[in-house]
Amino acid sequence: MHVSTRSRWFDGWMLLLVSIVLVSCGQQIAPNLPLAPFVSAPDLLIDATTFPSGWVTNECEPNCGSMQKDFQAARRFSVPNKVGAVVQNVYAYNSAEQAQNEYSRYRTAQFDAPDRQPSTDFTVPANSYRSAVADEQYLACVMDIGAWCRFVARYRQYLVFIECSMESWQGYGEDILDDGLTLAELERVLAAQDTLIVETLGLKTQP
Repeated sequence: MHVSTRSRWFDGWMLLLVSIVLVSCGQQIAPNLPLAPFVSAPDLLIDATTFPSGWVTNECEPNCGSMQKDFQAARRFSVPNKVGAVVQNVYAYNSAEQAQNEYSRYRTAQFDAPDRQPSTDFTVPANSYRSAVADEQYLACVMDIGAWCRFVARYRQYLVFIECSMESWQGYGEDILDDGLTLAELERVLAAQDTLIVETLGLKTQP
């Protein structure tokens, strides 16, 4: 059967168009986000020297076996005989895309209302600390049986989540719960986290 030149020309263009679409889709599915060198999650935990005098850490609550692994680690900070506490969680993933997905999940689960709408309870502090290293980050505070701030950030394939009881927030505070950090002290903790990230992973600040 004879195939015309016009038909062959049309088929060629269709093949080229399909190829372009497939390549474009492949780029969307696998954006190939940059990775940092691999280190175990406990290597990215801050220590008590980051906090004001009197704060200590209990690395093994409830036990080291569940809280100190290569791909996930947690550390709790507090002042003895005080209610306030700070909990840091670090997760290491196989790809930056995995970490990006988990960042989105944390951003929704920890800061948004159950219907997935942005919660009006949380307030972003004005002119507060912004990481120059993180690829994605969010810091917000809320009054809920005391004042709390939460920070989540993605550093390449690593995710850091910090939940912190605050000494006060927007003028709120009760004597029994007024034993957390001030906003300035929390910002120093977040800055120390960035310094550790830079020193351990060798990341450069974002443009």
